Amino acid sequence: MNSSRSAPATKINHIPYKGTNPALTDLTGGQVQMMFSVIPPALALVKGGRLRAIAVTGAKRLPSLPDVPTVAESGLRELAGFESTLTYGILAPRGTPDAFVKELSAQMLKVAGTTEFQSRLDVEGAVPLLGGPTEYAALIVKESALWADIVKASGASVD
Repeated sequence: MNSSRSAPATKINHIPYKGTNPALTDLTGGQVQMMFSVIPPALALVKGGRLRAIAVTGAKRLPSLPDVPTVAESGLRELAGFESTLTYGILAPRGTPDAFVKELSAQMLKVAGTTEFQSRLDVEGAVPLLGGPTEYAALIVKESALWADIVKASGASVD
């Protein structure tokens, strides 16, 4: 008897939706069995018991969902190393004066450090990635390369 077990193969069909809310409607209505969702529109449904959060895709648990494990903590070997987070940032046109960019960045970091802002992020299920323009530009380059490879490997195309 072989005591090692492997996870059963799972086939997941991608169903394109025109937005998160229609997808959440179908999920809560039982028309689909699962979805990957950004946190803000799903948070109230999870906290209200209408949906079950299985895992968060960031490197750390979210303060707004402390009992929901990360993908890495969930023990799914097939997803080891998987991490995907949604980021928001402020961008300016190429050629914007460095002095303006530095001042804008300083002011944004000042706001991001306030208790009021942190509280609002917690309500939305968001976690700040505090850094400056250089760090954000590096993140964009890294994520663009990662997702370009994933899209290419998937064979997806724009129709």
